[in-house]
Amino acid sequence: MAGTRAPARSHPGFRHVPNGNETILLVEDEDEVRALSRDALTMFGYNVLEANRGEEAMRIARQHEGPIQMLVTDVVMPGMSGPELVEQLGRLRPDIKALYMSGYTGDAVVRHGVLQADTAFLQKPFTPTALGQKVRTVLDTASRGTKPEMPLGVLAESAGPSQMW
Repeated sequence: MAGTRAPARSHPGFRHVPNGNETILLVEDEDEVRALSRDALTMFGYNVLEANRGEEAMRIARQHEGPIQMLVTDVVMPGMSGPELVEQLGRLRPDIKALYMSGYTGDAVVRHGVLQADTAFLQKPFTPTALGQKVRTVLDTASRGTKPEMPLGVLAESAGPSQMW
């Protein structure tokens, strides 16, 4: 799917988040969650490439000529899982950062061996603000010379009652 970019603007669910201009590859099999996540990220100034499964994300990553600074992916998807995608994409683009999102708790995915304990993770449902803040945190942590390995630190954030996805 084509990249999407829009200037950041004011919205009740989009507050106190530093803007970015990096390119993010967003992979989510649920259309509504992917659309809402894309809208939030573009509101914060990011260029968003989107895919609904891992295989499509790999095709986009191969065809996209510019840099892709970050992968935001669901953990559990049909076909290629989020962790499998991170592994394959990491071979193609070794400097890419990764953020996993899932409806399962961070503790559950770690206990079942799906993710490592030091993985960047955002629990669904989440607010646009939680997504924007987590993306910015992961990008900034890796770009300050403290470049962590791919997976980054766990921070499971849950949403409040309004503006959740």
